[in-house]
Amino acid sequence: MCYTGVFKVKYAVQQRLLRQKHQDSAYAFQLFAMFKEMAVKYGEVSEFISLDDKSIVPIGEPNKPVSTGVRPHNRALVPEGVKLYALDHDFHIHGAVPSVLFRIDIPSNSRDSFYNGNVHVTVKDKVFNPSSALRHATETVKILRSEGSADGVNLSNPLLFVYTDGGPDHRTNFISVQLSYLVIFFALDLDMLIAARTAPSQSYANPAERCMSLLNMALQHVSLQRREMDANSEVRVKSLSSLKKLRSAADKQPALEKKLMESLEPVLAQLKQRFSQLKLHDDPVLVHDAASDEEMKNMSDILDILKEVDGGNNAFSQLKTKSDVVKFDKLKDFVERHWRSRPYSFQIKKCKIDCWYCTLNPPRLPDEVFAALDWLPDPTLNADKSGFLPFSDVYGKETTAEDCPSVRNSLSSEEDKKNKPLLVAAKVRAFIICCECGKRRVVYCSQKLSHQMCNCLDRVQEELFYSCGSPLLPDGHQFNGKLLVREGVDCSSPIETTYYAGAVTKFADICFFCGDTDIVPDTNETIKALKQQYSIVRPICPTCNSSGKLPAVRNAMKVHGKRKN
Repeated sequence: MCYTGVFKVKYAVQQRLLRQKHQDSAYAFQLFAMFKEMAVKYGEVSEFISLDDKSIVPIGEPNKPVSTGVRPHNRALVPEGVKLYALDHDFHIHGAVPSVLFRIDIPSNSRDSFYNGNVHVTVKDKVFNPSSALRHATETVKILRSEGSADGVNLSNPLLFVYTDGGPDHRTNFISVQLSYLVIFFALDLDMLIAARTAPSQSYANPAERCMSLLNMALQHVSLQRREMDANSEVRVKSLSSLKKLRSAADKQPALEKKLMESLEPVLAQLKQRFSQLKLHDDPVLVHDAASDEEMKNMSDILDILKEVDGGNNAFSQLKTKSDVVKFDKLKDFVERHWRSRPYSFQIKKCKIDCWYCTLNPPRLPDEVFAALDWLPDPTLNADKSGFLPFSDVYGKETTAEDCPSVRNSLSSEEDKKNKPLLVAAKVRAFIICCECGKRRVVYCSQKLSHQMCNCLDRVQEELFYSCGSPLLPDGHQFNGKLLVREGVDCSSPIETTYYAGAVTKFADICFFCGDTDIVPDTNETIKALKQQYSIVRPICPTCNSSGKLPAVRNAMKVHGKRKN
């Protein structure tokens, strides 16, 4: 007998259009909508830029060309008899990082396209020219001075709108990023800088992300390898299998770094040449060299105007965490007058009140325009909580971030509840430093850390992936669920008590409140008195102590069977 049947199937091509959800998605989209409306409102005196880093373009070792990983959409022309071969996913330590600055033409209506403008690409080596907030600031100032300045120093339009995807070197609530924006503000003599970012996993909303498909056209059918060095140098670098090892060796042997850079120069030049052949709407892509160490130092030196006394390291290098702001009276005063930070936005604005900076650098906008200029408002829910109020209803009014879901929700974490048996002192193995606040957060594991686990933690720290409250590793990672951190914390949370009570691993004492390594010694009279009353007295730094905080204590001593009061 024969049987027939009908199956409802069809041919289809996989589309990568699935989007990961985040609780702040709607909030961030509303912020971007108001961001664009404000840019249009002040379009005649504004610059609008969007920043993003393209994924690393792999560079293979000599005679081991590695494919760029870009899927070609058509066949390539090659000489007859030549085979188009490349390594697919061989291990590689080197890579090129194309950083995109999309200088957007502001339309006349906020609903019109924000995808017209000039694309600027800076190509750099990921080992010796890694992306950082200061590097982006230096390159941004350099590009804007060449493209948008009449005198080569100050930006012609005194309002600058910056939109990013919120990576570790662009996240607007990181102190390093905020300081880099302050550098841009000072260097270009801006009247106002407004920076905003996308919600996590929503980078597709960033206009600069649209430029990546354009750059991919230059990377189709391409494989890259660095030029071979002399035999001795090749032997030296053969065992350097991580960024940390390679950078450490280069610091000790400057000649090795020079030779490596020379071996990478031809392939970086080739990438620049290929990118320069591209066009967006008939406008050529403009390619730039990476900022040099000297240019970055000169840019960071701008913040020395915040120092009370000359000498020592520059101000930028001394400002590691948000708690360091109080060490600079000028900066502290500037922050209070001109600085507004929110979860998804950061703004700096000149004032009309007498202050040391605005007296020297008064607003360049006409008085009537500057008087009407106000902060970018926070998205605010309407009365019935069904949506957000329009920009026109909230502009010029005092708003807060209370309607941001991640701010509104409590810090209790379901993951912490699930992993409660592991989040104990006996399972403490290491710590990871938050790239926003600089606090140490404990890493837990049910077993002793293997060499691979240690390398994994080093890589997370190097790439500045971790911030307080986020998972340590993404879903699907081989050590996800094995290496754990508490997720029910944020940057305002104190150091975990298990940091001081590790049964297997002991760490150096740090301030319980801010994580500063400079702590009040045990010989201090207050500390000595507290230790006579309590069995546990948490360390505290001079800054927190002078601000009125008292050391955290536990377990009052017992006298004749009674606890001391």
